[in-house]
Amino acid sequence: MSPLTVGIIGCGKQAPKHLRGFQADRDVEIVLGDIDEARARALAESEGVRWAPVDEILADPSIAAVDLCTPTTTHAGLIEQAVLSGKAFLCEKPLCQTLAEAERIGRAVLAHEAIGMGGRQVRNGKDHGEIFDHHMVEFTYADGSKLMSQCRHIPVCWSNVGEYAHGSKGTANIGGGQIRGAENWSFPRGGGSNAFQVEHDDLFAAIRNGTPYNEAEYGAKSTMTSIFGRMATYSGKQLKWEDA
Repeated sequence: MSPLTVGIIGCGKQAPKHLRGFQADRDVEIVLGDIDEARARALAESEGVRWAPVDEILADPSIAAVDLCTPTTTHAGLIEQAVLSGKAFLCEKPLCQTLAEAERIGRAVLAHEAIGMGGRQVRNGKDHGEIFDHHMVEFTYADGSKLMSQCRHIPVCWSNVGEYAHGSKGTANIGGGQIRGAENWSFPRGGGSNAFQVEHDDLFAAIRNGTPYNEAEYGAKSTMTSIFGRMATYSGKQLKWEDA
């Protein structure tokens, strides 16, 4: 089996982390690229891999996939180029910043309604700009389902980052890999699986087996849901998706 060639575009602080994931697979060859070609060359030399200009990586048919570690403002355009070039892609979040960008990536089918609140309690100095330090938003979907999201950026506070689903038959700790209710279930912990490595492994397997593996729509929807929620908290209004 010939090695799988992957291009990492963007050689800033995230690139080495992604590089480790690819290097865990011995049958992967890596090509680095950056708009700052000197930075790409320097990282390539330090890691013992090759580099190429970004346009060449996107145009090279021998490169099966690209991993985008660039600023958010570049994501939509680079994803579009990757897809048009027939390449699989992995992209740092968030995928996009605006509805127009989300529509370039995938069809935007988001929450039907959002209401929320937020404010500035601690991070209220001039150096923090106008950003709220806490948010709470409630999303309502067309079928009546509710999604509650809350966050805060305040030091020395409970700092859990998690997602929980509550239903009529039980609850799920999504990030923790547990379901409790009529039928309990837990993600097996003994295998040594790492979530970040698993996403790379799944991508490699899909490319090698010719299996469609497209999470662009999922990424676009989740990103725009976050933007929609922030619009509700900052405006203080009950918003419909059409208003966004």
